[in-house]
Amino acid sequence: MSGPKTVTWVIDEHTHAKHEILRKYLQGWLPIMTTYNGKIVFIDGFAGPGEYTGGESGSPIIAIDTFLNHSYQKIRDKEVIFLFIEQDKARCEHLEMLLSNRAQKHLFPSKSTYHVLQGNFNATIDDLLTGIEDKQASLAPNTSHLRICNSSINVATHAQILPNDGLSLMRLSGLSEMY
Repeated sequence: MSGPKTVTWVIDEHTHAKHEILRKYLQGWLPIMTTYNGKIVFIDGFAGPGEYTGGESGSPIIAIDTFLNHSYQKIRDKEVIFLFIEQDKARCEHLEMLLSNRAQKHLFPSKSTYHVLQGNFNATIDDLLTGIEDKQASLAPNTSHLRICNSSINVATHAQILPNDGLSLMRLSGLSEMY
C-alpha cells in the first residue's frame, strides 16, 4: 500500500483514534515527565504535514497544543524539545508554517523549542546520535517520547535510543500498543 501523494489528505478513522490516544497520553505524562526531568525530548519520526485536508490536527500539532495549553503550568518552565522528522519536503514546509504560527500566537516558552527535519527517520536519527556520540555526550538524563507510525524502523536505532534513562516509547501502528 502506498502513502498519500498530496501534502495533506483526508484523515481516516484509525488515525483519528491514534491521535486521541496520543493526546490523552501526553495530557497525563507531560506533568510526570517534567516533574522528574529538567529536559524532555519528544520525537515524532513520521511527522507528516501537521494537519489533514479537513483541518484536523496531525500528531505534531497535537503534541505542541497539548504542551502549550496544558493546565499544569509548571511544564512550561522546563526545557521541552520537539523534534519532528518528515521525509517529504512540501510536508515539512507546511508543518513549519503551522508551527511558526502557533509559536507566534501562544508565546512559545523560552526554554522550549521545536525543530522540523527533512529526511528519512532512520538516517536522520542515526546522524543525530552520531553527532551526540562525537561530542562525547549522551541523551541521558533526557526523557524522550518516540512516536512511530511505521514498522520500517531500524532495530539498531531502537537499541541506541532505548538505553537512555526515562525513555517513554509509544508505538502507534496498526493496533495501538504502548510499551
